Amino acid sequence: MEQSVYELQQMALDKNADIEELLRKAYLIAVSTNQKDIEKWILNEQNGYQSVDDLPEYRFLRGELKAYNFGRWIPTQFSKQEQAEAFSKLPFTESISGIVEAYQNSSNGSASYSITDALTQALNKNGSFVTVYNYFVSTGQLKQVISSVQNKILHWTIELEKNSQAMKKEIEETKSVKEREVLMKANIFLSYCWNDSSEADKIYDYLKNSQNVELHRDTIDIGKWGSIKEYMQSISNMDYTILLISDSYLKSANCMYEVLEVMRDRNYRDKIFPAVIYSGIYSPVTRAKYVKHWQDEFKELENTLKEINVQNLGKLNEDLKRRQDISSNIAEFLDVVSDMNNPNIEDVCIAIEEKLSQKGFLGNKNSQINDANDIFASLGISKTKYHSEPTDLEVNQFVKDSFNQIVELLSQLCQRYQTKNAWMQVQIEQVDTRTVIYQFYKNGQLARGLKLFLSSMFGGGIENIGLSDNIMSFGSGNSWNGMYDAKFIDGELKLYATMSLMNSQKAMTVKEVVADIWEHYIQMYLER
Repeated sequence: MEQSVYELQQMALDKNADIEELLRKAYLIAVSTNQKDIEKWILNEQNGYQSVDDLPEYRFLRGELKAYNFGRWIPTQFSKQEQAEAFSKLPFTESISGIVEAYQNSSNGSASYSITDALTQALNKNGSFVTVYNYFVSTGQLKQVISSVQNKILHWTIELEKNSQAMKKEIEETKSVKEREVLMKANIFLSYCWNDSSEADKIYDYLKNSQNVELHRDTIDIGKWGSIKEYMQSISNMDYTILLISDSYLKSANCMYEVLEVMRDRNYRDKIFPAVIYSGIYSPVTRAKYVKHWQDEFKELENTLKEINVQNLGKLNEDLKRRQDISSNIAEFLDVVSDMNNPNIEDVCIAIEEKLSQKGFLGNKNSQINDANDIFASLGISKTKYHSEPTDLEVNQFVKDSFNQIVELLSQLCQRYQTKNAWMQVQIEQVDTRTVIYQFYKNGQLARGLKLFLSSMFGGGIENIGLSDNIMSFGSGNSWNGMYDAKFIDGELKLYATMSLMNSQKAMTVKEVVADIWEHYIQMYLER
């Protein structure tokens, strides 16, 4: 079984793996380990989903509905914006083999799918002529579905490996550390203005050979005469987006449309890597000039369209709407980017690698340090022994590492809760590396606020993890409604609930701290 799981991991890492063969092998392991949820998911992927309710998020694809008219496909015009939005993202229930075939046989960077008879009849009933309709999606989105299947299998096998100590021991004895590194693939979109192609080339050349980075770029992904708009709609499905921000970029309609697609994700701040070429954006006066630029662009086009008959407008109204959206959102976007601690343009690639490594995409960056330590053993030199009691530096590092893990787990929990409860919206603000603010809105009304921070309650330079539910303290200063610090217990450092509503004076793991915060500081206020 251990060898089978390892082989499945390697197959999931292979960009050219046969996806159907991958699923068949995964199904055998799922059956033998009694993983019912995985069994059901695999059968749905193999045979197609019978119910939209079972569809994973990655199977809702953005595209464009087109009608067949006089030998060619033309975009469908909708009288209401709500209708256009409804058809901008549709569920794809067909088998994964059908998606792979469509991806392999696609041309011009897109693939088309017929819609249901009932939907066709409804469209024809309200349309000006009777015809057939197809839904067009970019091949980049089809590739994302395939990558999502591989990533899910990879993540599942990692969990299997973690839960089997015997398997882990056998792999450690038979495989080198390098061979055993199991990595996730990061789909990254490179957004830039063609005037900045030289800088884009540097970033692309640096990252393109990484085994675990799927880098997407317009000049590579869009076929000749392919649809640029359909391609840009795939951006919201990416794990991360690199934004090369220059004056040309901020004045380009296509580039700003890509920004709008990124901003569809509520947590887009955590999914962008700004590469700031033009440092003028840090000035509020400069940011205001870009807002005015797009207001002027909107007014100019609006005045021009007033002189054109409605039946001759085509899709120019969509361009007008897009300029309105840009002028409405560019101030928020620039505020977010200018507030981030962005690296120098020369250091962007290294900073991206570090971020991906922290998220588990590029493996263990400390392996070189570990190998270096083993040199002492190979030479018969005794390693330096630590003090029986940890130093202040070791305590503070432990607390900081624990804080980062707590923030990551708690943020994942908030996002999952928001996904499962449509009435709940969660805003997470990373103020700096030492402070995170969580705000929970129930049907648009603030129901709970919580501030998680690093500070020294007792002085002396020893770090503590603090909690505050006093909204008045969110701007500056800290009030303490809960505190976790570090204690040296049974020969190791452990988190300790010094002040907690229900678990005071108790040693805890990171997961137990997250559960304590969620149950006693958050959940009880959201569901009463």
